[in-house]
Amino acid sequence: MAADFDTGPVLVALPVPIGPHDTHGLHRGQLALAGVPAGRQLLAGLRGEVPLPDQPQEEAAARYWPRPTLPDLCVHWHEPAEAIARLVRAANPWTWNRGALATLRGQLLRVLSATPRLETVAAPPGTVVLAAPGQALLVACGAGQVLQLDVVALDEGYFSGGQLAGMGVQPGE
Repeated sequence: MAADFDTGPVLVALPVPIGPHDTHGLHRGQLALAGVPAGRQLLAGLRGEVPLPDQPQEEAAARYWPRPTLPDLCVHWHEPAEAIARLVRAANPWTWNRGALATLRGQLLRVLSATPRLETVAAPPGTVVLAAPGQALLVACGAGQVLQLDVVALDEGYFSGGQLAGMGVQPGE
């Protein structure tokens, strides 16, 4: 055993890949599920029933990522649509903010699900380019890319992009 936190050898490691559409919450659940067989393997090894590899940690590959702060969770519309979609997935769900943060008409908008679209537009980033009630709400991103807002949260509740468009959101906002 090593005296410092997280510095000793690795006894059990089970890879848990992050899928292209995984959210923070989904991946956290997958990590929890992987903990069961990892824990069983560790206990069996400590009881001497199976060998434990006792692999040293790769210090050069070690990284520490601090907990995100509020500015880290804000949507920057000048970013590419895929980068914003990744931020949205990483912030869903997050205990104290419930999604990636943006504003609409000065009101906080929490984006919980978003999909990059293939079309491009000439609108400034952050501009609503399509607001089709019951269908979709599309926003311009960096490099003329487009992001479809699939699910958002307002203080009034959770809404699809089409529902939000039905609340009077207009292209150009």
